[in-house]
Amino acid sequence: MDSLNAIFAACYDLIHVGYNITLKFGFCNIYLMDRNLTYTFSPEIIERLNNLVESETRLKRGISPVSNSWKTTAVSKWAKSS
Repeated sequence: MDSLNAIFAACYDLIHVGYNITLKFGFCNIYLMDRNLTYTFSPEIIERLNNLVESETRLKRGISPVSNSWKTTAVSKWAKSS
């Protein structure tokens, strides 16, 4: 946690002095220019958000209720697997 505090303190100090900062996180770029904050997201993330309904079925791990998982033991699940 100290490293994050140091990074944000450094960014604050640089902005206070008047420097422009670009933080590139891969999924998002954050620009602090002339004390204004702007951001852009990666095109891949925007595409996934636009197709969220279509991609939701690929992200689901299972469709059975959680209560079924609580009622069955690991041994019985293992016995049913192939």
